[in-house]
Amino acid sequence: MGALAARWRFRALGLLVAFAWGWFWTDQALDNRLPAGIDTATLEGVVTGLPRHYEDAVEFRFRPDHIDNRAWPHGLVRARWYRQPPDIRPGDRWQLQVRLAPPAGRVNFTGGDVERAWFAQRVTALASVRDGQVLPRVENGFHLHRFRDRLRRALSAELAGHPGLGLVLALSVADRGQLDAGLRDALAVTGTGHLLAVSGLHVGLVALFGFGVGRLLSWAWPAILYRWPAVGLNWVFAITLATGYAALAGFSTSTRRALIMLIAWGLCRLLRRRVSPWRPWWLALGAVFMLDPLSLARAGFWMSFGAVAVLVFMFSTRHPRPGRLSALVLAQTGIALVMLPLGLAWFGMAGGGGWFVNLLAIPWVSFINLPLILVGVGAWWLDAPFGEVALYMAADASSWLELGLQFAAGHLSALAGEWPQPGVPAVVLATLGALVLVAPRGMPMRWAGCFLLLPLFLPTGKDLAEGEWRLELLDVGQGLAALVETRDHLLLYDTGPGQPGTWDLHEAVLAPALRGRASPPEWLLLSHGDLDHAGGLGSVRGDWPRLHLIGNRKVGVPNDMAACHDERYWQWNGVRFDVLHPGRWLPYLGNDSSCVLAVDGAGGRLLLPGDIGHRVERRLVSRETGDFGVVVAPHHGSRHSTTTGFLRWAAPEFVLAATGIGNRFGFPHPDVRSRVNGSGAQLLDTAACGAIRVELRKDGQMRLSSARRSRHAPWRWPAGEACP
Repeated sequence: MGALAARWRFRALGLLVAFAWGWFWTDQALDNRLPAGIDTATLEGVVTGLPRHYEDAVEFRFRPDHIDNRAWPHGLVRARWYRQPPDIRPGDRWQLQVRLAPPAGRVNFTGGDVERAWFAQRVTALASVRDGQVLPRVENGFHLHRFRDRLRRALSAELAGHPGLGLVLALSVADRGQLDAGLRDALAVTGTGHLLAVSGLHVGLVALFGFGVGRLLSWAWPAILYRWPAVGLNWVFAITLATGYAALAGFSTSTRRALIMLIAWGLCRLLRRRVSPWRPWWLALGAVFMLDPLSLARAGFWMSFGAVAVLVFMFSTRHPRPGRLSALVLAQTGIALVMLPLGLAWFGMAGGGGWFVNLLAIPWVSFINLPLILVGVGAWWLDAPFGEVALYMAADASSWLELGLQFAAGHLSALAGEWPQPGVPAVVLATLGALVLVAPRGMPMRWAGCFLLLPLFLPTGKDLAEGEWRLELLDVGQGLAALVETRDHLLLYDTGPGQPGTWDLHEAVLAPALRGRASPPEWLLLSHGDLDHAGGLGSVRGDWPRLHLIGNRKVGVPNDMAACHDERYWQWNGVRFDVLHPGRWLPYLGNDSSCVLAVDGAGGRLLLPGDIGHRVERRLVSRETGDFGVVVAPHHGSRHSTTTGFLRWAAPEFVLAATGIGNRFGFPHPDVRSRVNGSGAQLLDTAACGAIRVELRKDGQMRLSSARRSRHAPWRWPAGEACP
């Protein structure tokens, strides 16, 4: 009993130390963030990590040591250089003229969390580069990321134009920047994205390959066994090759976990000690946490350790041992079940048909793609003549894999589940239920785990009554996208910024916001054709092809888009929707042709005016009935909009402005703020509050909430004082 009590005291002490360690580094990371108020500056420092190249920009991590000839007191900077950027290489020293901003990003009620990602990566400031010059390097010698960049450039030059290049780069140097959009969609639908992230699975396979090399060497050269025990030689090769491959991937969380577990297991084997399979898992968990406490904010930390824990739980006490094929099927089933709630919690999406596709794709990547890539990379490093052949074989195998994934995605897209991100209780219950289902034989009532999974699949209740409406003004940066919801219907007003065929915010913002609503989106109203309002049109139509589209646009008008004019109106669940502007016969006037939509419910009214200016505001005042409880600020709160006469006519209680953090226009303009405050209304903007949600009940009671307060977290940039 004394030994048991001592063991529990030791564990409790370890938990206290871990908590204090995590608290200390979290506090340090928050204190190191750049405060608001610093604008233009000159930074001097070193490029670190692999830069990511886009069509007209390059993004890279920058580690400054000086700002305006003073010591830089903060940490990493995420820098972007637009408009014909120079060749940025890891390890190069630069002097950059930048525009600085604190690490605050878009925050919505659902979807990804870019502020969490920056926090976990220790990014303390954002920078937009205006100019710069490269400086002489201070340090020489081996630089890991410089070596990775050299390899990436060599592979890109060797396989230029080959469709399998993106997969080869993803599996060799963990660069997923050249994966095309079609493949990314296929990975999401089939649930196979983990195969292209260098993970513990790949590190384990490389270690197995090294183990085989050690055995082959001891067989071919028996004399070496006089100096090295066979088992020791095998493990030396396994750990050495696994460490090298993890280095190529930049020592991500999953690779560090795999390496530590591999080293711990190897030492136990060399010392001929039998240990519980949980011992290396706990050792790796503690080591990764101590090395990088902020890794707890990464999805990879939980997914990686969770997957290994499932395998240990399933196979450590399972007797008799299943065969290889049975073990593969059982392992894939267990991981798919347990990772389902975790995947929904982090990403809000579950790949349809992923179980079957993974059964085929995992062996293909493990025993065809990865060995060919390793041989090709090794031959490139040694300048061996067969390297080119191996790389082309790897690229061909990768292109065949891509074709297979896209074929599977085309047939399984209907099974791709999209649900709202569940809360913590639902995730905990579902995870416990999945573990019960995959438990070894002997556990009674394993079937009861199905009931614990049910909270993930229960339909969302319809919490709006007849005549009530809900507005969700999404945080899309400097642009506009909003959802208007009644009891049984959903309208999307504008699609946020983007560049058609290049980028938009559909996957990051719009798709998560549309998932799991009481009703799917039925109508898309496009106020006008500016790309900060219509940039995501193509992606939205691709995911929701049955959307009824109305709007105004001068060029690129879809064939099925109905014109938006002031004779259109409709009614949903006792809520009336009226288009107030433009007139049917008016020509297209850009911003002033914006569809102005009035929403009239039992408890009050809402106005969505797009980007109209003061001339259209005067037209509305002279022709329409005002008195709106909520008004979205015209043209994001520009100086020549939201006039005093318009505010007097609308008489809003709240004015909401869709603005980007630190936008170069200074929206909402100080004059607009002054006019709104003078009218007695309250001004809220998405830059300070994140997404803003307004619910108006039949009794006139108005409920407001903001994403920055609703999704409060240690890493969250603070909300504005006025944010609800």
